[in-house]
Amino acid sequence: MRLDKFTTTFQSALSDAQSMANGRDNPYVEPVHLLLAMLMQADGPKALLSRAGVNAAKLQAALEAELSKLPQVQGGEQVQTSRDLGALLQACEKEATASRRSARWSRNTASRASRSRPR
Repeated sequence: MRLDKFTTTFQSALSDAQSMANGRDNPYVEPVHLLLAMLMQADGPKALLSRAGVNAAKLQAALEAELSKLPQVQGGEQVQTSRDLGALLQACEKEATASRRSARWSRNTASRASRSRPR
């Protein structure tokens, strides 16, 4: 998985999620860490979720409650990506690659179509 393929905002959220897991003595960075980190970003999905009718404050509180249930370890070296978060990131990368291919195909098809039209 290549993290450089993600946006800088998403990379920042991943870093914040790792710091959050580390600060809470969680052995793994879980999807809940990432979602909470994204909600805490000024340019994250919070405004979009609010426009969609989601109570972002309630969601954030629920995520905090879930984080408190995660296991903790003392003296752990560095947190690792959980299996669930790894699978999620791989799915995101796969979807992004497919979207780029689709967009490239659409541009190429439109370009060929415009060149083949008689003027």
